[in-house]
Amino acid sequence: MWCHTIVLPLSAYGRSAHRSDTVLSGEWTGRMTTKIELIVAELENPEAFDAQLPALLEEARALPGLQRLESGRVWPKEDGTPRPAHRTLALYFAGYEDASAATASPEGAAFFPAFVGSAGGGVTGLFTEVED
Repeated sequence: MWCHTIVLPLSAYGRSAHRSDTVLSGEWTGRMTTKIELIVAELENPEAFDAQLPALLEEARALPGLQRLESGRVWPKEDGTPRPAHRTLALYFAGYEDASAATASPEGAAFFPAFVGSAGGGVTGLFTEVED
């Protein structure tokens, strides 16, 4: 089963919508939702990063084509061993082209280096095709 994005008239939903809606189907239409996942490594000073996070999230929300944003803190491990990361940030776009364009935009040129710099360079970035 593929998860892809199509644009439907507002009347199809009986509600107001200004962005593409994701639907499930068995057919490939050539456009897949793309997620840019930023994984922040465990930090020496997580409080400093977290203090900058609200401003960074505002910059992320300005990325062209952004459909959805999810930010989360990684839970500590119950056994007391170090957690694998401090935080994640997921940025959703209608497709790979939109995600790539966002990284190359003036907003992306401001956001991505600021985010990575705030984390002291300890960021892993992934482009993911959202399947389901």
